[in-house]
Amino acid sequence: MTPNSRVAISRSIRKLGDRCRMYQKRDAYYGDFRPFAAWGGRQEALVPAGQRQATTSKGEASLLYGERLRDLMESAEQGIKPAPAKSEKPRFGPYIAYHLQRKKADGGHADGTIRRDEEALTHMLAFFGNIRLEEFATLRVQDYIDARRKAPGIRAGTTLSNATIRNELHSLSNLLSRAVADEHIASNAVRRLHSRPAAPPPRGEFLERDEAARLLDCAHELDQEARVACEIVALQSRADALGDARKSPEARALNASARDLYLRAGLAAIHHTYEPILEALLAVFLYTGMRHEEVLGLLVEDVDFTNNWIHVRPNSYRGLKRTWHIRRLTMWPGLRAILLRYLEESDRTTGLLFPGKNRAGEEIIRYSIAKQVNRLLVRARMDDRNISPHTFRHTFTAMLLLTVVVTDGGTKAIRNTFEVAQALGHTSDALVRKIYGHVASRSARMDSLDYEAVRLYPSI
Repeated sequence: MTPNSRVAISRSIRKLGDRCRMYQKRDAYYGDFRPFAAWGGRQEALVPAGQRQATTSKGEASLLYGERLRDLMESAEQGIKPAPAKSEKPRFGPYIAYHLQRKKADGGHADGTIRRDEEALTHMLAFFGNIRLEEFATLRVQDYIDARRKAPGIRAGTTLSNATIRNELHSLSNLLSRAVADEHIASNAVRRLHSRPAAPPPRGEFLERDEAARLLDCAHELDQEARVACEIVALQSRADALGDARKSPEARALNASARDLYLRAGLAAIHHTYEPILEALLAVFLYTGMRHEEVLGLLVEDVDFTNNWIHVRPNSYRGLKRTWHIRRLTMWPGLRAILLRYLEESDRTTGLLFPGKNRAGEEIIRYSIAKQVNRLLVRARMDDRNISPHTFRHTFTAMLLLTVVVTDGGTKAIRNTFEVAQALGHTSDALVRKIYGHVASRSARMDSLDYEAVRLYPSI
């Protein structure tokens, strides 16, 4: 538990803490934490780190007692299940729940990391079954790798990539490392593998300026179709409210108007796609270079039209993994125009900028925009390329490196790579120079980051 992740302790939990005590026996100090037995508390020797015997120093014992009591109170407050006793032989399923709860409580992990761990470990539980942790062996893990290599990928006709399998193994290795630390198993089976699926090369795909503009135009077209689909739904709802459409001339006229709009709505009406958010969503990616979760967790309040900034900061929907990921980014003129139009049309004044909805109709943070990106790539006839939201981050970097800055002397100069790295949320420009520093062959230098000048439907 890090200091920044300390939780508030309620009165009822504090009362349990008041019933605990520190006591001395044969010059050594012990703690009686039995009121927290449901969370693993018991009579425990207060043993300093790196030693095997209980301390005989009262001052040191008081510090150890306070730390242990605080951990137990926080576990009780958060409802975290206790770790299995060392005498037990924990099974995979229950230990997954304990591991994920501890990982959340420890802090320092992004919400997306916890979610990916949960998905990977749940899938592994279906493969291995609820086995004892001590039954994990290198051969069984290798069987899992072989099976996953044959599993279908996201796109038709493909299999899972090495990157996906490696990430799943990282999740399992992290769990087994905790089990080793808890002394439930002797070693980590994943670390004993002779070799793992090869790490993928750095993703170097990026879009030229005209290609990015084409995607923005296609996003605009899909949004237009979504707006028409919304209009069709509204007409049909009004017709249904009038009762029997066969007896009401007004209802028949409304339904006829809805039918006339179907061709303009295209696939949006067929697939029930009624969200005109693609252009604004894509523009944020291309004009800011933010990470996937940073974009999806943006609030309306993070968009500062007065000073032309977009703030990247933690909120109640998602945190940020590192403190240096907190930053403010320039809202370029093209992005400003698109966001103004989007917010005016959606009538959003607070909350998530691009909210999703659960089955109850409540606003939640989106976990993925894979379907939206695939629709966009199909429309732009670019679905044969390996393009993902991370490609837009590469594209932003390549385009920002093409923008020039005006020096104090009034002359124009190439933008500094460290400035670009700061916009990406990096502490140094090493990755910009090694991975992100693409050479855009068809794009000329620009005074400001701009795709609108080469679009069919410019926003400004």
